[in-house]
Amino acid sequence: MSQNETERKELDVLIEDPKEKLLTKEFLFVCMSALFFWSSVFFHGTLFPLYLDGHGYSEATVGFVVGSGALAALVGRVLSGWTVDKWGTRLFVFWGAIAWAITSPFMALTTNIVLLTFFHLIQGFGLAIFLNASLAQMAKVAPEGKRGAAVGWWGITNNLSSAIGPVIAIWIMQDFGWFVAFVTAGVTALFSAILGLLPTEIESSEMNSETEENKFRVISPKAVLPGMVGAALGFASGGYITFAPLIARDLGLSNVGIYLMVLATAMVVARMTFGPLSDKKGRKWAILPGLLLIIVSMILIGMITHSLLALIVPFLFGLGIGGAMPGLIAWTLDRSKATESGLAGSTFYFIYEIGMFFGPIILGILLEVGNYYSYLVIAAIIFIVMLFYLYSLRQEKMV
Repeated sequence: MSQNETERKELDVLIEDPKEKLLTKEFLFVCMSALFFWSSVFFHGTLFPLYLDGHGYSEATVGFVVGSGALAALVGRVLSGWTVDKWGTRLFVFWGAIAWAITSPFMALTTNIVLLTFFHLIQGFGLAIFLNASLAQMAKVAPEGKRGAAVGWWGITNNLSSAIGPVIAIWIMQDFGWFVAFVTAGVTALFSAILGLLPTEIESSEMNSETEENKFRVISPKAVLPGMVGAALGFASGGYITFAPLIARDLGLSNVGIYLMVLATAMVVARMTFGPLSDKKGRKWAILPGLLLIIVSMILIGMITHSLLALIVPFLFGLGIGGAMPGLIAWTLDRSKATESGLAGSTFYFIYEIGMFFGPIILGILLEVGNYYSYLVIAAIIFIVMLFYLYSLRQEKMV
């Protein structure tokens, strides 16, 4: 084991070189590509359910078609991690975005449920390969000493798109019609594909010549531990965010969007703060405070009934999720070889999304028979995972 690797294991931190620059043109290209891609995704997230509902399809059908995309994404997530490392990131960033660029206009030209499901399956698969490749691309162009900050800024593209994408999508649809709205989503994805081709990097296929043979795998063992912590965050995030509009309504907020806006704002602030902090102090300085903030927010849900005071809950939860995620993703990349960043990212997000899938289901059952104190279950799960994380850190230092 090299001296640098020993320092990383013992200190849980990459020593930051002040000469390293994060905001290079390559990094900005990666983030701009992600921003346009997420904008297209949130265009669809707003338009597609309304389009189906407007053509007379039932809620069950809408749920099935939209859910089919998530299933395709899980398949794409598992299959594309290794291939991104084998053949390079730019190719997969491009084709992942092109899948959305091509299918978007056609979705407005048909009401056939089979065709619409087929298009959405393609989009789900494209979403998976784009995100795997974009994360790996970001890891390659960003300095290792600024990896936490890089993950934070890369993640902010999702938050910004979720804030502006739906508003613009509805405006275009109302003023210009469905076809123009879906074409706009396609053009946005096309911009993402083009920008994704611009960053220069050492492709993994070239780097692999210096390492052992890169055999096909679907799981990175080094990413499983961070993924298990991530699954708890996914469970908490999926459960809380799904029912957040209902919480805001029950609190008497006239505009539930305020509740969600506070949540999104806190996530952006946390990503800008905790990512760089993890570079300077270590990943645990982002992960542990994030887990604690989530626990506190889940405890407060059932205790605060005043509508304005209750806004502290989404603020704390947003700080928690937004703070812990950059640290977890950076930790995942730290533990993995540079030539396996795609596989590591796909493994982490696959496990994370399993937690996100079960969160709304289990919490929905608990809320059906209980009240908002059911969120204490999330607090308990996060607390157990926090203890598990602390134990795993102790064990790694002993190796």
